[in-house]
Amino acid sequence: MVNVSVPKIYLGQDCLKTYNLKLELVSNEVPRIHKFKLPVIASETKQSLQSNRIIKTVSLTSGSGAANISISRMPLYKQLKAKNLEFNTFDFRVMQYREFF
Repeated sequence: MVNVSVPKIYLGQDCLKTYNLKLELVSNEVPRIHKFKLPVIASETKQSLQSNRIIKTVSLTSGSGAANISISRMPLYKQLKAKNLEFNTFDFRVMQYREFF
């Protein structure tokens, strides 16, 4: 049974740990992008086999109030805010999310 109060990131980290997978940093700019090679698991022996499937993960900025403070300190946000005084942290998130959804 999965504890729904545990954030999804921890569930992902648990899977990575279970299968001894390592995240490789692709981009350290927000949003951060990582990748890892997905193994094929042989059902009878539970051994990892080689696979060419690469999974990329994107860590988008959360919708929390604390994230608003983080966003407001980003140089890109400051630049966009200077151009348009009505631009806000929600607009920044939409701009950021649109690239991936």
